[in-house]
Amino acid sequence: MSYPTTVNGYYTYLFRAFPWMQGSATRLGIPPAEISALEDLVGDDETEGTYFYDYFQYNAAPKRKDSLLVANLAESTLATQKKISKILDDTAASKWNNEDRLIFNRKKGLPRSYSKPESQIPFEIAVDNVPALNGLIDFKAKPRGETKRSHLAEGSNAIDMSYAFVQSDIRKATDLPGKVLEKCIGVDDCTNRTTFYKAIFQFTADSALIGFDLYCWFRFTNTHYPEFAGKWSEKHVIRIV
Repeated sequence: MSYPTTVNGYYTYLFRAFPWMQGSATRLGIPPAEISALEDLVGDDETEGTYFYDYFQYNAAPKRKDSLLVANLAESTLATQKKISKILDDTAASKWNNEDRLIFNRKKGLPRSYSKPESQIPFEIAVDNVPALNGLIDFKAKPRGETKRSHLAEGSNAIDMSYAFVQSDIRKATDLPGKVLEKCIGVDDCTNRTTFYKAIFQFTADSALIGFDLYCWFRFTNTHYPEFAGKWSEKHVIRIV
């Protein structure tokens, strides 16, 4: 595993990983004495000689940092890293889950969908649908242009669906005010969003919406890094039957 190399990067890491370790100690089989020892090293912004104290002293200093502040923070940073590494090394691999690996940046054994994309997911999504009775719609998705059976794109672990119910040629929005739109031009007009975690999924509309049209757009996303979600698909218009 590796730790962030910048001052603020490591602070962000520890700010997230430390409480996670405290809350997961029993599940991971971490001895209370080890958690207590780490708590003493992490400390707070009022206890001298602890990581948080040194970090906030460092951050509050002028742009040109005093060498003692730099040395203190480097020492407390290394002390917390050594303790975290020892705790994690002593934890049986069988007890780790994917969230643990992601939070502690211990990537070995982590599925590819948990790895951080380097940029926006580049794959456009192609979606087929088969409407069934009583508002049930089956969807199948895959990266556009690929011939393989339905699957999620590399770097993604889910599919976002943005949608709205819109009046049709047989039913008007006034039939269900507040639930149905008169028009929906683009994805930004949608009033609803949901996420699916498999490439083959089902969507169910309330039976009261039969006869209206479902306007929907889809994209590949990574729920751990939503800022790298792919582009929205073209609009799909499906009659609710």
